[in-house]
Order: sequence, then C-alpha cells, then structure tokens
Amino acid sequence: MILNLGVLGTIANENPTNLTVLVMDNRNYLGSHKKEPGMPTATGGKMKLQEVAKGCGIASSHLVQDVAMFREKVQMALKNDGPHFICAQVEALDPERPPKTKHAAGPAREQDINSQNTSREPKAYRFSAGSRQFLAD
Repeated sequence: MILNLGVLGTIANENPTNLTVLVMDNRNYLGSHKKEPGMPTATGGKMKLQEVAKGCGIASSHLVQDVAMFREKVQMALKNDGPHFICAQVEALDPERPPKTKHAAGPAREQDINSQNTSREPKAYRFSAGSRQFLAD
C-alpha cells in the first residue's frame, strides 16, 4: 500500500460501492519472517494510512487496534455502500510463519509446503494494542 498510495485517489475517484480495502499494518519491512522486526515503514512513524485514504476522498476510512473495533468496522463495511478503507494495526512479528527457504518450487518443495500446514483453519493475527486475537480468512 505504502509504495502505491496513488491507488487511494483512484479508488476515491471511481467510487466503487462494493469495495473495502483492508490493510494489515505491521509497521515494518520484512518483520513477518524474521525473529525481530525489520526496518520501520512510514506507518511506524507519523504516517497514518487511514488519514491518507480520507485525504484522497475515501470518507469511510478507519484505524482499528482491537478485536471489537475490527469486527464493528468490517460489519459496517459489509452492510453499507463503500468504498471503505480499514487499517488494522497488528503485531510486528508473525512467529507462526513457516521458515523462509531459497529452494525453487518443484515436486520436493511442494511436498514440503503441503506437509507444513494441512489444516484449513484461518490465519490468526494479533493486534498490536494487546494480546487479543482476531481471525482473518
């Protein structure tokens, strides 16, 4: 999102009523697959994506930092015409992510991938404001 903010102006100009943009913001580069957060993004400082979206013309722009607000804003977006922009601040790290590999995809790699997680359970993310979780498909 940060590398192509112009898309927010395009969304506002086109005004699609059936669009909700949901950003999971961990406020760092590469932190989701390392044991420590990566370099901070602009949102790790003063930038507020929901305010950028609002400034571009997306009136329904929200920041969520807990489970209750996340559910409330997603349900609101599903019930009302958009466009909507929801920025969820999540923890900087994803300790449950499979390890990064340099192997090319092939039969052996596909077997590794298939054996890592065969469950169909949704991915759990943690909000940065606490230890409560919400689920995302």
